[in-house]
Amino acid sequence: MIAHDVIAFIFKVINFGALFGLGAYFFCKKFKKQIKAKIEEKEVFWHNLKTNKINLINQQNVLTTEISIQQQYAQELLKKIAQWKSVSLKNQELLSKDFQENADRAYKRALKVQDFRKQRELFEHVAPRVLKSSHEELDHYYGQDYHSEKYLGHIINFMEKEKP
Repeated sequence: MIAHDVIAFIFKVINFGALFGLGAYFFCKKFKKQIKAKIEEKEVFWHNLKTNKINLINQQNVLTTEISIQQQYAQELLKKIAQWKSVSLKNQELLSKDFQENADRAYKRALKVQDFRKQRELFEHVAPRVLKSSHEELDHYYGQDYHSEKYLGHIINFMEKEKP
């Protein structure tokens, strides 16, 4: 009985192997192309994903580089704006100072013109009257000999004191 059990076991294994092989053959014959096509699709999909990932990383690197360039450009522009603002303030101060100086000069010029007009007016109107009045007074005062001699003596004494 042992031999019969061993033979039965061997035939069971052979039958199982034959059925398994036959099933595998029909499975491979019928489904092998479909499975192979799906595997190729998955490989293409994964390859495309890898290619897209590499492209995205490259784009990210390019964008990062462009962003840093734009930031440097923005910093340079901010420095130029600060410099322009500084120069503009200095120019505005200089213009304000020049305007003030021009206003002061114009005011002084106006004062000089006003003084000149006053002096001319005095010379034209007042001076002739003063001179006439002084002439009359001096004629009256020095018309007498005593006063003229006293005045000449006073001048001579003054001049003698001033001699070195």
